[in-house]
Amino acid sequence: MGCVQSTANHASPTPNFKGAAAADGGCPFQHTNTFIKVDVSAPTAAIVQANGHSEVHTTPPSSRLSAECPHLRVEEHAGVRVQLNRCPFGHGSVGAGPFPGYVHGTHTAICTEGCKPDPALGKYGRLNETPRQTLVREALESQEVYHKDKGSPTAVKEARIKEILAEIESTGTYRHLFDELQHGGRVAWRNAPKCSNRKFWEELSLIDGRDAATPSEMFEVCLEVLEKAAVSCVTTANIAVFRPQTPGTNDGPRVWNNQLIRYAGYAQPDSDKVLGDPAEAEFTELVMKEFGWQPPNGTPGRWDILPLLLQAEPDKPPQLFEIPSQYVVRVPIRHPTNERISALGLQWYAVPAVSCLELSVGGLTYTAAPFNGWYADTEIVRNLTDTNRLNLCPEIAACLGLETKNDTTMWRDRAIVEANVAVMHSFREAGMGMVDHHTLMRNFYNWWHREKRTRGYSPGNWKWIITPVSPTANISCYLHLNKMTEYTVKPGYWYAPGWRKYWKALKGPDSAAAPAHAKPDMKSMLSTTLTAKLQAVNADKLQIVLAFATVTGNTQQFAEAIAKVTEHAGTAQVRCKGGTGHIMWGLNTDSDTMPEIQACGHSAA
Repeated sequence: MGCVQSTANHASPTPNFKGAAAADGGCPFQHTNTFIKVDVSAPTAAIVQANGHSEVHTTPPSSRLSAECPHLRVEEHAGVRVQLNRCPFGHGSVGAGPFPGYVHGTHTAICTEGCKPDPALGKYGRLNETPRQTLVREALESQEVYHKDKGSPTAVKEARIKEILAEIESTGTYRHLFDELQHGGRVAWRNAPKCSNRKFWEELSLIDGRDAATPSEMFEVCLEVLEKAAVSCVTTANIAVFRPQTPGTNDGPRVWNNQLIRYAGYAQPDSDKVLGDPAEAEFTELVMKEFGWQPPNGTPGRWDILPLLLQAEPDKPPQLFEIPSQYVVRVPIRHPTNERISALGLQWYAVPAVSCLELSVGGLTYTAAPFNGWYADTEIVRNLTDTNRLNLCPEIAACLGLETKNDTTMWRDRAIVEANVAVMHSFREAGMGMVDHHTLMRNFYNWWHREKRTRGYSPGNWKWIITPVSPTANISCYLHLNKMTEYTVKPGYWYAPGWRKYWKALKGPDSAAAPAHAKPDMKSMLSTTLTAKLQAVNADKLQIVLAFATVTGNTQQFAEAIAKVTEHAGTAQVRCKGGTGHIMWGLNTDSDTMPEIQACGHSAA
């Protein structure tokens, strides 16, 4: 989809303002825990609990807030006082969380009016703001965005706002019109700071699933997303939106899967290897052990499609659904000139349908909103070659006849490029939608600058937008996009709490965490084996000397690692012999007999 949120994990700069913790214990955006220039010694700090999620906010002095937000206005609507951003650009309130507000340099204003991200405003509301105040404020600001984009007469906008406020006063919530919700989903895509394919935001089509009351009905709506994408040969963007959660509660429906289509990952016993996709190893174990799912053919395979786990109400268990094969478009990966790569039997699914994000529109949080777009070539390449995913670079390099023992041969780079060639060729041969990363960057560069000229603002995160393959091929994109600022404006998408938290909530607060594959401790195994061999030399006392020579520092790291794992066998000394070449591993014992063991050895290897 040109959006790499599901495949990348980048570190933020040194934080000035810290958000919640990692995915298992707090904010799933563990990679974006830095907020812009906030004095953490400010007088008031609090943790806001909403939707099963914690957000840490620091409230700066009110004078600082008003100075950085020149268009803030306090107004009374529906019986509550709310603080609105009345900037003429119409972006509404601008927050820092869950995004870091990170920007290269010091210019943090998001528009020419001088509006800056409010550090007291998170994705679930402003600090000390009641759920009713958040609902009213965001409903009003969302209506401003909607009617501004639609060019509605003032009378039409005011009449609709009056209806919404009356409904909130009467019921505590309100219902979006179809076009309001569809436009909200589109603008949320437009506002997604990590997505580089936002040029097509106006083409997103809504599948209204708000009346789906059971997991079975949710499943039918999910299949409709996949069907529409497949019928169009993955050239359309679609979103299915289920009912929102009631403001101030956690009663929204949930899709437990990260994507509607994903390959299973089977952890191999007595090994750290995974058959299939390692990113789904824990979820695969969950659905097998806790929900009784079995591999489609009875035996685990590399390309098994996971079932969907859908939950209509959080106090009732989710239900498991197998996706019929006709809804899964598989693309065999073949290289146009290298038959050995084609013979690897690789494949990938054609429809990327993200299902782990929430949609926030007008104060309502839609906790289940799976959507599809189309792939950028590098997204699949990373899925195939990243070391924490399928890690196929060594296999592809072998097909190319490359030397893989020395990084100076650039074998990984060459394998990635040829994988990219194969992926692009295969999707074209299959007639499935895909954009190459060069076209993607040109399109985004032109679109983003046009947004800044015509809309006045556009959030972005350079580290995510820039392509991971040949990033400097378009030097304008590489250099001229690094002044983008990341911040939160609504409507917006962000990660839902996720299946691990859903599982914990379902089993109760005292339950153990979701089952996770216990990978063997390879370091411990090596230590045990090595210690036993060393102690066989002299069981009473060992003094270990590790001699190394290095230019790059790699061999020193290896020597220090060996010293660490042999610490139970005796005292290890690490000594640099200077120069380059092979090293010898000497065992210094009380005995006059000193065994010598040849070590692996050139520092550049």
